[in-house]
Amino acid sequence: MAESASLSRTIEQDEDAPRATAWWVRLVLVLVFHAAVILGQWWALAPNPGDLSTTPGLVPGLLVAVAWVAWLPVLFQVSQRVNLWIMTAALFLGLAGQWVLAPAVSDLYHNFAMERNDGAVVTKSVASPDNGVTHATVRLSDGRTMPAVLTIPGSYDRFTRNARGFLQPVHFGPFVEAGVGSHGPVLVDPHGISPAVNADRDDTTPAGKRIALWWLAGALVVWIPIELLVLSALTRRKAWWGMPMSEIRSRQAS
Repeated sequence: MAESASLSRTIEQDEDAPRATAWWVRLVLVLVFHAAVILGQWWALAPNPGDLSTTPGLVPGLLVAVAWVAWLPVLFQVSQRVNLWIMTAALFLGLAGQWVLAPAVSDLYHNFAMERNDGAVVTKSVASPDNGVTHATVRLSDGRTMPAVLTIPGSYDRFTRNARGFLQPVHFGPFVEAGVGSHGPVLVDPHGISPAVNADRDDTTPAGKRIALWWLAGALVVWIPIELLVLSALTRRKAWWGMPMSEIRSRQAS
């Protein structure tokens, strides 16, 4: 009995022992998380025109999962003072953050960094069987040819459904079809990052730029709390990860 009581006390002491994480480890966790986020945004902004499964403005599910998995250890390094409900909300914010950010980044880049070219003509067209996006080659009004990823307007303003029924953001424009010989305005990237995409009526206009900034403001509603929690993880004195189990149980019970 004495040995059992001693073992029980030892387990309780182990549970309540502090689990400190070195600052450099926390910094590495934060950098890994942001690297996963940046990779996902780059993928959405610069889809491979030769890959029929890619969609402009959409982060692949695998990269969303990688970013979320990288977010979890960062989240558990935030200060013990952070409320349990905030921690729960942050868990879902880390999952949704990529999807919220991708349309904002794409729209911002399309309106502020790309150039409008009216009268582009489709010279080669291959429709994706997965999402209806057309991977094409277009000839611009100045005679240049370049790869393009074109989307066709559907029953949604800036979203459509893929083959699995999930809503996904797309960049709609005036192309009612994208077969060979179709023509319409496109956005061309002078920096060579994004393939040409079909242009909306308001793209690169003052109205289009205002819409892009509103998209960015919406994304910041999600990302400002995320970055504040990241700051907490880097500067806190005591983390959730180091919280004694007895205190965790009392918080759950309250």
